[in-house]
Amino acid sequence: QNGMKKIMKVLIGTAIVACLAALIAARMLAPKEELETRELPIVSTGKLERGSIETTVSLMGKVAPSDTYFVLPKAAGELREVYVKNGDIVKAGDKIAAIDNQKQIDAAAFSLEQASAQEKNAQDTANRMASLRQSGDISEQDYESARTAAEAASAAVKSARLNYDTQAEFSTVTAPASGTVQNSTMSRNALVSQSTQLCSIAASGGKIAKFNVTEDLLGKLSLGQSISLEKEGQSYSGKITEIGSAASPETGLFPVKAALENAELLPDGASCKISLVSERAEDAELIPLDA
Repeated sequence: QNGMKKIMKVLIGTAIVACLAALIAARMLAPKEELETRELPIVSTGKLERGSIETTVSLMGKVAPSDTYFVLPKAAGELREVYVKNGDIVKAGDKIAAIDNQKQIDAAAFSLEQASAQEKNAQDTANRMASLRQSGDISEQDYESARTAAEAASAAVKSARLNYDTQAEFSTVTAPASGTVQNSTMSRNALVSQSTQLCSIAASGGKIAKFNVTEDLLGKLSLGQSISLEKEGQSYSGKITEIGSAASPETGLFPVKAALENAELLPDGASCKISLVSERAEDAELIPLDA
């Protein structure tokens, strides 16, 4: 029995040794794995430079004439004639419309007639008083009163004549400046008052850009600051001339205007892209893009 145990131990040991030998042989005979190699990136160095850094903001705006005049009648009445339409080019003093204010003219003429009659009576009285003063029949005070009344009557005539001339002049509405007629609402026989806007005139000459900014950007703008305007592939330069202090109730944005250079051919009301520098850092360290 003891012999059998020894034989079993020998067999088990032999089997273990055979297994280990087989594992080692398989390990040694297996093909070696190739290690993957990668090329390291090439790093170049560059020298830091110093300069300025700018942040540019782009906004939408509109082109407008540098000056716009709103035409209102100086007298109420009916439009008898309309001489212009939208798009017409006018010169300062050209006729815009004719207003039938004959009632006002007639009233002014009546006042002038009355004032003239009173002046004649006052002057006759003053002349008579002058003769009586020379003869000693009236006092100096009475003469001075008559003379003062005559002078007041003469002043009243001048005022009445000015009113008559003014009413006659008000019957014709003229252009306050040379330019292009816009926003006309005029039509014959329409009733207008002194607060009725008949049209506007875009003055000939320079152009401006109008745009709106947020409160945050508003604090970064300054008068005289440069802007760039782009329209249909063309670029125009300009400078800020007006910065609004009150926000629009509708948008909450603040209006800004900039005078444009050499932009006379841009159409009024055209939409455009406006670019400006909102922030700038001077003497900053600049890292080259290829570093």
